[in-house]
Amino acid sequence: MFLALVAAAAAPAGGDRPAESRSTPAVSVHEDKGEIRRDLQRLRDRVRTTRDDSAKSSQFVNKVQAQLERLSEQFEAVAKSRTEGGGKPARAFADRVRRLQARMDLIDATGKGGRALEFVLKKQFGAAEKLVGELRQTLENPRATLAGDERYEANLAAIFAGLRALNTAAGEAAVQLERVLNTANETIDQMASDEARAASEAR
Repeated sequence: MFLALVAAAAAPAGGDRPAESRSTPAVSVHEDKGEIRRDLQRLRDRVRTTRDDSAKSSQFVNKVQAQLERLSEQFEAVAKSRTEGGGKPARAFADRVRRLQARMDLIDATGKGGRALEFVLKKQFGAAEKLVGELRQTLENPRATLAGDERYEANLAAIFAGLRALNTAAGEAAVQLERVLNTANETIDQMASDEARAASEAR
């Protein structure tokens, strides 16, 4: 039963066809600042209300919060400028916000995955099945958000492949689920490094 449910949970909606890319129009910051501000506020609210018992997840969320505030400051500085920065494309800011949103989804997913792993190790497969299903649904969000973003497509493909590889043997399932979580954690770290680089280049 565990194998069947996990296989169904890991199967991509609508087959293996990737979601359509969500490209951001290259309009000026002044033209698009209202939408970006709303996205920033929604993300700020989400970060503020996110709670997780995992120390690792808390560290991830704290990093997102710090980078979000820096991104907000950089955006406002450009949005208020009437000269050089005023015509800077909004795409760079919108893409950075989009990646932060996807990162929060991945953090949420790793929390569910960590709890599922605990149940697998205890051979409580019923509880593990439920969490793996939730894990897959949560992972659909960053997969859709990052569709067309070549920087992370390979990582997400590896995560879903790892979910499809789960099986009924508790020991093997635990190892495979750990691999999925490791890939997700590596992706989160990579996104944090990319955002730090983007923030530095935007100065």
